[in-house]
Amino acid sequence: MIKGFDSYTVDFTYYIQLINKQFTNVIEKGRPLFKTNADDLFEAFLLEIPNEYRQRYTCSACKKFVEDYGNIVTLSEDGKVEAALWGDFDGLMAPAFRRLKELVEKADIVDVFITSKEILGVPCAGGFNHMHINVPDKIRYTGKINTDMQMMFEKREDFRMLKQYIEEYPYDVAVDANNILNSEHLYRFEKCLGISNWYMNLHKKLQFNKKYSDNILWHAVATAPPGYCHIKNTMIGTLLDDIKFGLDFDTIANRFAKKMNPLQYQRPQTNPTRGNIEQGEKIVEKLGIKKSFSRRYARLDELNTIWEYNDFSETTGKGFFGHIKIKNVNKTNKSVDIPVTKITWKKFEKRVLTNASKIEFLVPKHGNFTALLTATHQEAPPIFQWDNLEKRNPFSWYVYTNGSPCTRWNLKNDYCNVTGICYQPSMWYGEYPHQGKSIFILLDSAKDVNGTQSNCLFPEMLINDLREIRKTIEAYSKEATLEGVNEASACGYRLDYGREWNVSFRVTTSTGVYNYILDRWD
Repeated sequence: MIKGFDSYTVDFTYYIQLINKQFTNVIEKGRPLFKTNADDLFEAFLLEIPNEYRQRYTCSACKKFVEDYGNIVTLSEDGKVEAALWGDFDGLMAPAFRRLKELVEKADIVDVFITSKEILGVPCAGGFNHMHINVPDKIRYTGKINTDMQMMFEKREDFRMLKQYIEEYPYDVAVDANNILNSEHLYRFEKCLGISNWYMNLHKKLQFNKKYSDNILWHAVATAPPGYCHIKNTMIGTLLDDIKFGLDFDTIANRFAKKMNPLQYQRPQTNPTRGNIEQGEKIVEKLGIKKSFSRRYARLDELNTIWEYNDFSETTGKGFFGHIKIKNVNKTNKSVDIPVTKITWKKFEKRVLTNASKIEFLVPKHGNFTALLTATHQEAPPIFQWDNLEKRNPFSWYVYTNGSPCTRWNLKNDYCNVTGICYQPSMWYGEYPHQGKSIFILLDSAKDVNGTQSNCLFPEMLINDLREIRKTIEAYSKEATLEGVNEASACGYRLDYGREWNVSFRVTTSTGVYNYILDRWD
């Protein structure tokens, strides 16, 4: 570059601003970034500059920037390419930048672009301004386990595998699998519904846009939730294999149920190796999550509830006995016994909860009793998929496989006051469909009397960074204990999406007392 403020130097500063504006506009569209195989870009750039100015712009810093980052593009969902840095600029140097745009948009994608850098290129050196871009925080890679280059390698492998699986499990097989899961006849089907929908929709895009098939796959790789590209190694892969091999529905359902057993699904079946334990030590240290493994029972006042019981009992407020609650005589206009109403959860939530002053739940002798848990140390870093630093949500839960007796939970087979109702924690602040859906009916005085012999760090709930050490975490969890059992006030009954419930509620409103049977979600 040349010093001074002649028209061409000022013009080039203007183009640096345009490059950053183009990059910002691409980022604001929310599209992922990719590397192409376009090369020799700086030479192509110089060839479009008039001969008399070419030597002035033969700059090593700018050359390195163009060769390292000039081939970055972005993709739409349908696979159309747009240069991330170069646009239809105007002015004296517009032909040079248009040439770069043309070359990178014609090239093939070879990588997902991931960077941990705040700035790409060198803004200023030797008194000259050079091509560079500022990387917004929202797209910078901040992982502590792998480097950005390692993550790019993983994405490259995901692309290779996904392309293989698209051929191995064609569209009709994907549709059959999706239809079976959506029929809700398979045990714990909700765990696979998210990835099944994703895979079938990907097949649909490829069916209607074969011209950009590789680009569509790259976009899928860059935007897929963790593990979605590993079709063969998931339960959806087992289902796809069974369909492909022509097994009948009963056989498919039985095989699926066996593998989805909570004691088997994503649960290591052998003790961790010495190497896995040592790797676990390193990962825990890198992530700074040692305190995150300490768990306790949650309290009702900590939860994101959709309904809570408010005790409106009066007191006299006077004298020595002024704090004692007066017997509440329910004043209603009800004069006729109303039969039990069978209702879905969605209708119950919309029509009943808003007017309910009191709710009672008929506790079954044996069933899906549950406890909500949280971090002992609230400042501990996130380890659950639905928890993050921007919106903390360190809550989790446990139920016993095949249920447990009500007596274990300090309850009896009778109506019990409901203290609160909430959705499962993974539904509070975002969408995590592979975690399923459920409602927690929190019950007065309910708690796991004997406590569980684990602190319930289940692999299917944890962040992807911990996947490779799940055997070590499982072994640790089995020996760890939960704190705060005496203070627990967030225990009760779990109603899972996709199952028939037929559970009874008694609801008090300003107009009377009504009986309901909730039979299913919707």
